[in-house]
Amino acid sequence: MPTIRKTGRDKADGQAARPAAPPSSLDGASSVPPIHADETIVKPFSDVELLSYVHALESGGAADETTLIHGDLMLDTRNRQAFYRSGKQPLALSAREYTTLETLIRANGEFLSFDELLEKVCGTGIFEQRDIMDGTLYSLTRKMRRMGFFITQRGHRYRIR
Repeated sequence: MPTIRKTGRDKADGQAARPAAPPSSLDGASSVPPIHADETIVKPFSDVELLSYVHALESGGAADETTLIHGDLMLDTRNRQAFYRSGKQPLALSAREYTTLETLIRANGEFLSFDELLEKVCGTGIFEQRDIMDGTLYSLTRKMRRMGFFITQRGHRYRIR
């Protein structure tokens, strides 16, 4: 029978560790790590992350590539909806806010420049799109801060943590 173990300490340095972020890339590679029987999840982990592992085990061990998880956030990339914790109601995000959030999560903690976000979210071309992207980042940052997430800006580089 497959099991999921949870641990409170990271084996390498003995420090409490957050779960490793799913390996992914900006070009849409695998969003959730492959799940195997006897998988170990490092504490602390969110309910959403635990449920995604359980769901993957139930479905034969194959990870669902339409789900992105970042802490307590879960993104359903098929339906383009974001959920917080184990909420049943999707977050109220505009299409641009959702795309920005997905792009930041797929970056897996790496900083993205404003121009990289602009190209992914709005495309290239019109100068006024910079103002649209500024507004999108502002409103998304406000919404994420209410839930305890921060979209950091270092110069003109962004990431979600």
